[in-house]
Amino acid sequence: MDLCDIFLKLSLLFWICAAYGAAEKRRLNDYIGHYEGLTYSTQRLHDNHIRSKRSVAQPHVQLRFNSHGRLFHLRLTRDVSTFVNNPEIEHSDGTIRPLDISHIYEGELADEPGSYVHGSIIDGKFAGKIYTKSHGNYFIDKSEVYFKEPQLFHSIMYHEDEVSPLEHSGC
Repeated sequence: MDLCDIFLKLSLLFWICAAYGAAEKRRLNDYIGHYEGLTYSTQRLHDNHIRSKRSVAQPHVQLRFNSHGRLFHLRLTRDVSTFVNNPEIEHSDGTIRPLDISHIYEGELADEPGSYVHGSIIDGKFAGKIYTKSHGNYFIDKSEVYFKEPQLFHSIMYHEDEVSPLEHSGC
Protein backbone atom coordinates (compact mmCIF):
# COMPACT_ATOMS: atom_id res chain seq x y z
CA MET A 1 0.00 0.00 0.00
CA ASP A 2 1.58 3.28 -1.05
CA LEU A 3 1.15 6.75 0.40
CA CYS A 4 -1.46 7.70 -2.20
CA ASP A 5 -3.69 4.73 -1.24
CA ILE A 6 -3.44 5.62 2.45
CA PHE A 7 -4.36 9.23 1.70
CA LEU A 8 -7.37 8.21 -0.39
CA LYS A 9 -8.64 5.80 2.27
CA LEU A 10 -8.21 8.37 5.04
CA SER A 11 -9.98 10.99 2.91
CA LEU A 12 -12.87 8.61 2.28
CA LEU A 13 -13.09 7.80 6.00
CA PHE A 14 -13.08 11.52 6.85
CA TRP A 15 -15.94 12.28 4.43
CA ILE A 16 -18.00 9.32 5.66
CA CYS A 17 -17.56 10.48 9.26
CA ALA A 18 -18.37 14.07 8.30
CA ALA A 19 -21.52 13.01 6.45
CA TYR A 20 -22.61 10.84 9.38
CA GLY A 21 -21.97 13.65 11.86
CA ALA A 22 -23.90 16.15 9.72
CA ALA A 23 -26.87 13.80 9.45
CA GLU A 24 -26.91 12.95 13.15
CA LYS A 25 -29.49 14.93 15.09
CA ARG A 26 -28.47 16.39 18.43
CA ARG A 27 -31.58 16.94 20.55
CA LEU A 28 -31.21 19.85 22.95
CA ASN A 29 -34.32 19.40 25.08
CA ASP A 30 -38.04 18.58 24.78
CA TYR A 31 -38.62 21.60 22.54
CA ILE A 32 -35.54 21.80 20.31
CA GLY A 33 -35.05 18.72 18.17
CA HIS A 34 -31.62 19.57 16.74
CA TYR A 35 -28.86 22.06 17.44
CA GLU A 36 -25.27 22.57 16.38
CA GLY A 37 -22.47 23.91 18.53
CA LEU A 38 -20.64 27.04 17.39
CA THR A 39 -16.99 27.85 17.85
CA TYR A 40 -15.44 31.06 16.60
CA SER A 41 -12.91 33.45 18.09
CA THR A 42 -14.76 35.16 20.93
CA GLN A 43 -11.68 37.33 21.52
CA ARG A 44 -11.73 38.63 17.94
CA LEU A 45 -15.48 39.34 18.13
CA HIS A 46 -15.04 41.07 21.49
CA ASP A 47 -12.19 43.21 20.11
CA ASN A 48 -14.31 44.18 17.08
CA HIS A 49 -17.23 45.02 19.38
CA ILE A 50 -15.02 47.27 21.55
CA ARG A 51 -13.62 48.96 18.42
CA SER A 52 -17.17 49.56 17.14
CA LYS A 53 -18.28 50.87 20.53
CA ARG A 54 -15.51 53.50 20.51
CA SER A 55 -15.95 54.50 16.88
CA VAL A 56 -17.97 57.48 15.74
CA ALA A 57 -18.27 56.08 12.20
CA GLN A 58 -20.27 52.96 13.17
CA PRO A 59 -18.06 50.38 11.43
CA HIS A 60 -19.41 46.93 10.67
CA VAL A 61 -18.64 44.07 13.00
CA GLN A 62 -18.07 40.92 10.94
CA LEU A 63 -18.72 37.40 12.22
CA ARG A 64 -18.17 34.26 10.13
CA PHE A 65 -18.90 30.68 11.15
CA ASN A 66 -20.07 27.39 9.65
CA SER A 67 -23.25 25.72 10.80
CA HIS A 68 -26.16 23.79 9.36
CA GLY A 69 -24.19 22.91 6.24
CA ARG A 70 -23.38 26.48 5.20
CA LEU A 71 -21.23 29.52 5.89
CA PHE A 72 -22.84 32.36 7.81
CA HIS A 73 -21.23 35.78 7.31
CA LEU A 74 -22.93 38.29 9.60
CA ARG A 75 -22.34 41.98 8.93
CA LEU A 76 -23.53 43.89 12.00
CA THR A 77 -23.75 47.49 13.16
CA ARG A 78 -24.74 48.81 16.54
CA ASP A 79 -28.51 49.14 16.75
CA VAL A 80 -29.30 52.77 17.49
CA SER A 81 -32.90 52.71 16.28
CA THR A 82 -34.61 50.30 18.70
CA PHE A 83 -34.26 52.52 21.76
CA VAL A 84 -34.82 56.23 22.28
CA ASN A 85 -31.75 58.46 22.39
CA ASN A 86 -29.93 58.27 25.73
CA PRO A 87 -32.19 55.71 27.44
CA GLU A 88 -32.17 55.60 31.23
CA ILE A 89 -33.23 53.02 33.76
CA GLU A 90 -34.56 53.55 37.27
CA HIS A 91 -33.06 51.15 39.78
CA SER A 92 -34.82 49.75 42.85
CA ASP A 93 -33.14 52.33 45.08
CA GLY A 94 -34.69 55.14 43.01
CA THR A 95 -31.49 56.19 41.25
CA ILE A 96 -31.66 56.80 37.53
CA ARG A 97 -28.69 55.79 35.40
CA PRO A 98 -27.95 55.63 31.68
CA LEU A 99 -28.85 52.30 30.05
CA ASP A 100 -25.94 50.78 28.16
CA ILE A 101 -27.25 49.49 24.83
CA SER A 102 -23.87 49.38 23.09
CA HIS A 103 -24.02 45.56 22.93
CA ILE A 104 -27.22 45.52 20.80
CA TYR A 105 -26.64 44.92 17.08
CA GLU A 106 -28.57 44.52 13.85
CA GLY A 107 -27.49 43.75 10.33
CA GLU A 108 -27.65 41.18 7.58
CA LEU A 109 -26.03 38.16 6.05
CA ALA A 110 -23.40 39.55 3.69
CA ASP A 111 -24.27 37.10 0.90
CA GLU A 112 -28.07 37.17 1.24
CA PRO A 113 -29.96 40.33 0.28
CA GLY A 114 -33.16 40.79 2.28
CA SER A 115 -31.88 38.89 5.30
CA TYR A 116 -31.99 40.45 8.75
CA VAL A 117 -29.96 39.74 11.89
CA HIS A 118 -30.43 41.15 15.37
CA GLY A 119 -28.99 40.31 18.74
CA SER A 120 -26.30 41.16 21.24
CA ILE A 121 -22.57 40.72 21.65
CA ILE A 122 -21.55 40.09 25.24
CA ASP A 123 -18.18 38.64 26.25
CA GLY A 124 -17.39 38.05 22.57
CA LYS A 125 -20.43 35.83 22.01
CA PHE A 126 -23.28 36.69 19.67
CA ALA A 127 -26.80 35.73 20.78
CA GLY A 128 -29.77 36.54 18.58
CA LYS A 129 -31.80 35.62 15.53
CA ILE A 130 -31.03 35.35 11.83
CA TYR A 131 -33.94 35.81 9.41
CA THR A 132 -33.34 34.52 5.87
CA LYS A 133 -35.61 34.52 2.84
CA SER A 134 -34.36 31.25 1.39
CA HIS A 135 -33.37 29.09 4.38
CA GLY A 136 -35.78 30.02 7.16
CA ASN A 137 -34.81 31.48 10.51
CA TYR A 138 -32.10 30.53 12.99
CA PHE A 139 -31.59 31.18 16.69
CA ILE A 140 -28.21 31.52 18.43
CA ASP A 141 -27.79 31.26 22.20
CA LYS A 142 -24.89 30.93 24.59
CA SER A 143 -24.32 27.27 25.44
CA GLU A 144 -24.33 27.94 29.20
CA VAL A 145 -28.04 28.73 28.92
CA TYR A 146 -28.66 25.02 28.24
CA PHE A 147 -25.68 23.16 29.71
CA LYS A 148 -24.45 23.12 33.30
CA GLU A 149 -21.06 21.68 32.36
CA PRO A 150 -18.62 23.43 29.98
CA GLN A 151 -18.89 22.26 26.38
CA LEU A 152 -16.45 22.13 23.47
CA PHE A 153 -18.48 24.98 21.95
CA HIS A 154 -19.46 28.33 23.44
CA SER A 155 -22.76 28.84 21.59
CA ILE A 156 -25.53 26.82 19.99
CA MET A 157 -27.56 27.41 16.85
CA TYR A 158 -30.86 25.87 15.85
CA HIS A 159 -33.34 26.30 13.01
CA GLU A 160 -36.96 27.33 13.55
CA ASP A 161 -38.12 24.02 12.03
CA GLU A 162 -36.47 22.19 14.93
CA VAL A 163 -38.57 23.98 17.55
CA SER A 164 -41.52 21.89 18.68
CA PRO A 165 -44.71 23.63 19.79
CA LEU A 166 -45.39 23.55 23.49
CA GLU A 167 -47.43 20.47 24.27
CA HIS A 168 -47.70 21.11 27.98
CA SER A 169 -50.63 22.96 29.44
CA GLY A 170 -50.75 25.07 32.52
CA CYS A 171 -48.87 28.10 33.75
